[in-house]
Amino acid sequence: DFLNLDEMPAAYREAAVRHFEALRDYRPTPLAGNAFLFRSSNEAMDADFGWGPLIQGTLTIEPIPGNHSDVLMEPNIEATSRKIRAAMETVTEAGS
Repeated sequence: DFLNLDEMPAAYREAAVRHFEALRDYRPTPLAGNAFLFRSSNEAMDADFGWGPLIQGTLTIEPIPGNHSDVLMEPNIEATSRKIRAAMETVTEAGS
């Protein structure tokens, strides 16, 4: 099994069940705007992770070094923060 709920403490089990129920029931709606997707350069999944159909504007995909669990850790955090800052500056300039 992916997740053995029987081995979890009751509080964690309850939270996990609610999380999976919310995930099952969520229906995303398209965003009428632009978006940035920061994705790990080590991930072997679809390029846009399924976000493409949900973004009605431009989806800019920015690869960042590392994998999902360490993009916010040394040595990757510096490159990640540079990419996020640059994206924020782009958005700020466009909104001026």
